[in-house]
Amino acid sequence: MLVAKNYFGDESTETENNNEELQQATEEDDTSYNDDVSNTDEDDDTDDESSTVSDDGITVNITDDSTAPIENNHSYGGYTTAEIKDVNEIKVTVADTKTPIVVLFGPPACGKTMTLVRLSRWLIENGYSVSPEKNFRDSQDTKYRMMCENFNEMVDSDKAAESTNDFMLLRVFKNGSPICQLLEAPGEHYFMDSKSKGGNEYPRYINKIINLKVRKVWLIILEPDWKNDQDRREYVGKINRLVKKNKNKDSFILLYNKIDEKQELIIRQGVVNMPQALYDLKNNYSCIINPFRNDTPIVKWLKPYNCDFIPFSTGTYNSTNDGDTYYEVGDDKYPQRLWEKIMKKVRG
Repeated sequence: MLVAKNYFGDESTETENNNEELQQATEEDDTSYNDDVSNTDEDDDTDDESSTVSDDGITVNITDDSTAPIENNHSYGGYTTAEIKDVNEIKVTVADTKTPIVVLFGPPACGKTMTLVRLSRWLIENGYSVSPEKNFRDSQDTKYRMMCENFNEMVDSDKAAESTNDFMLLRVFKNGSPICQLLEAPGEHYFMDSKSKGGNEYPRYINKIINLKVRKVWLIILEPDWKNDQDRREYVGKINRLVKKNKNKDSFILLYNKIDEKQELIIRQGVVNMPQALYDLKNNYSCIINPFRNDTPIVKWLKPYNCDFIPFSTGTYNSTNDGDTYYEVGDDKYPQRLWEKIMKKVRG
């Protein structure tokens, strides 16, 4: 099989399609970019670390017939009452500021948690140690504490519903040496109304993560036929603004999740027609890779875009009559290739 230099500047042996197909799949219409991506000029680079909490009394329902006043030292479903009142009160702690962080970025229900679970299972099976960072969230977050304590059971579970996270920070080791950190945050916090976040694009804790000096790899999770065209255009605009906020040493991977739902793109088990998968991504998300354009002279001819692209599948899912959802892990080639992409970015 021929080895062809792919559109993002690395080598691929996953398909027998020639370079002409790949070039056709990646042609861009530069003149339409500003019209296609909505709200891309509304970038807010001010990461305001201050917040204002109203003094108005707020109550939360404890039972059907009782209420309790909001107090900072109580926790409901993982969040403190102060965090329920104001998302900007959410606190996270990244103690290791030297080991690169892989941030899973995407809307709710796009597959962030199961991607994390599938990759963790593959890493453990291949000689890596994966452990949750218990101090990422405050000790009052009992849900996070419980997930940390039951992490191994969660990774081994075949019950997809038991593998749903709000927050998770994992540390990956090889032979006792740290390799990277894997971070998941609630997708709702990436896509909330800016008014609920003090007028900023993201809550304070996400801005804190963006501003960390440590090398970051943003794993942008997308899926075929997600919602409607306007939602996808707004997502592209959000990605564009995220790229503008990040530092030069940060990097991006576009993960096209649930690729198994597009059987016409599958050549055989674990092998995807890469040019056609990229073409399908571009058709679903207009101008998705334009924010990653490489403007560096000479280099741009070898690698037109500063991002990687990878199709992915966690496995197959089945729902039972009692409402549970079980999954069977997919082909190992998917997490293996994803890890190879991550390692390339982590090493720089």
